[in-house]
Amino acid sequence: MKRKYLMISVAVLALGMGSTAYAGQWKTNAEGWWYQEDDGSRPINTWKWIDGNNDGTAECYYFNQHGNMLADTTTPDGYTVDTNGAWVINGVVQTKNSLPMQAAQPPAETSASSTVQLPTETSKPTTVYDGQNTVYKVGTDISAGEYVLFSTSSLYGYYTRYPDRTLDISTSLDSRPFDYNTIITVNDGEYLKLQRCTMSPISEVPQINYRIGEVFKVGYHIPAGKYKIQTDGQSSYDGYSIENSSDYKTSVERQNFKGEKIISVKDGQYLHLSGAKIIEYMG
Repeated sequence: MKRKYLMISVAVLALGMGSTAYAGQWKTNAEGWWYQEDDGSRPINTWKWIDGNNDGTAECYYFNQHGNMLADTTTPDGYTVDTNGAWVINGVVQTKNSLPMQAAQPPAETSASSTVQLPTETSKPTTVYDGQNTVYKVGTDISAGEYVLFSTSSLYGYYTRYPDRTLDISTSLDSRPFDYNTIITVNDGEYLKLQRCTMSPISEVPQINYRIGEVFKVGYHIPAGKYKIQTDGQSSYDGYSIENSSDYKTSVERQNFKGEKIISVKDGQYLHLSGAKIIEYMG
């Protein structure tokens, strides 16, 4: 499928005219192209046949551990995809309705829950800002944008965002303690105070260990879908929060609970865990 077909499919499906046999839509961001199913999930570590331009013929695409389409490369299982991401043999795009009988077949589509590998290690960024008791002016000392903070203390890490250099706590924009990690977004002109932590651009932290992670960006650190989470039962405040932004001001769902619970998250949301951990990705 040509890249122009990707653009056409986005426009057509946005109008609700997509084929029900291949429901969903192509999307793109800084990480590349990916495919969003009707339920908000995306294919992970698997092949998928997609009729992107609704011509009745589907091409086959491979999506990596982050759900991004691979292109102009060899897939982990040894097949070739072209610059548009379509599976090719000797340069010929393979299609659903015209696969030669002798052609090598890519693996059958599998459910995300059976193939996804959640990260068990946290990325080691090269850019690390000290945050023992440090104040940064956004736009001068650091760039505006999204960052991941990691606690360096057995107590907890802490950050505070201020609108100006007075650092008046009564006018703070946002402040929060965290045990392992958190994610923040800062804007030009703001002042950021860090205590007992380090900070790195989120682009350098694509992986957060799911077993100990506290805050995840869905669609970047973990795939969208259903998760089983569990609290440690040590506090009545244990639970989770699903947010549309990293500042806790656009909450979708919050709940304190004991034991196990199944939750659903969508791409672009933020999953905050407090005294809880991910047990299983259910697809």
